[in-house]
Amino acid sequence: MKQLLCIIFFAGAMQVQAQDQYPSPEYANHPYFFDKSNKQLTALEKSSAKISTKIKALGYGGMSSQYVIEGGSSAVNIPSADTTEFVVTGGNQLMDPSQMFSLYPLDAGKKQRAAVLAQGKGLLGKNKQAEKISCLLKKVNDKYVLVVPVKLEPGQYAFINTMPSGGGGMDQTFDAYCFAVK
Repeated sequence: MKQLLCIIFFAGAMQVQAQDQYPSPEYANHPYFFDKSNKQLTALEKSSAKISTKIKALGYGGMSSQYVIEGGSSAVNIPSADTTEFVVTGGNQLMDPSQMFSLYPLDAGKKQRAAVLAQGKGLLGKNKQAEKISCLLKKVNDKYVLVVPVKLEPGQYAFINTMPSGGGGMDQTFDAYCFAVK
């Protein structure tokens, strides 16, 4: 009987220890990169994204819609790994962070970065949809861990909060949390 109680106690202690490996983020609704090797969080670069839509020849020549973020690259660099984890707190009863944040690869230029939402090539071309990267979600105490189950290739990326943070109509802005994979 004592052995069974000891096993249950140690199993419970191991479960609590496994859950406590994630530090608490400083700010709510802000994704942080979790460095598994030193068990530390790194805040992602917070920027603003605006939706830009371009239509060619009244739509017959095609159209594109994308999130645009100022600046050619992020100052936050993370290493490439088979799986990458991000920690966030917040959310509410109706939405968890996996519904609020979408991860996009960014096309980086000298002055701005862009995430394609949709691209139509006109009457005869092929349409292109958003290249969102799926994340898995796990809840650990009061934190959520967004797990990217695929290896991210070197480049620029952003978690974009799909809830507008400012503006209205065609001038809406969205919070974007950017990073680069080296």
